[in-house]
Amino acid sequence: MGKLYPSQEKYLAENPAITCRVKKEEKEKIDRLVEITGKSISQIIREILFYAEKEYSDVYKKGFEEGHDEGFNEAYNKGKMDWQIKIPCNYCEEDLYLVPNSDWHELIKDYLKKCIWGHKDCHEKYFQSTY
Repeated sequence: MGKLYPSQEKYLAENPAITCRVKKEEKEKIDRLVEITGKSISQIIREILFYAEKEYSDVYKKGFEEGHDEGFNEAYNKGKMDWQIKIPCNYCEEDLYLVPNSDWHELIKDYLKKCIWGHKDCHEKYFQSTY
């Protein structure tokens, strides 16, 4: 290519050419799209890129949200299993869950204090020192 005008250099810099190899059948499909739509190959590629970008973005977003929700629910359920205190109902025997810092929680803490509730090591130290 010979000497280019500054405007041509700017145009080529802002609109780079893309070349690639495709199978003959794929090229024929592109040619049919050009013929049917009356659009240029670059216009068709822009449309494909627009829809692909939107589709991938939506798929990524949906996957992220589903993964987030699944991870949250899994961790929440594991936390419940590991840390939640359940007590059977005296009437139907279905599980009741103790809510931290609730009135029931405070009653149980007071009851356990009256029963001299404590660590095994603490009990051993306390009772050894009192005898």
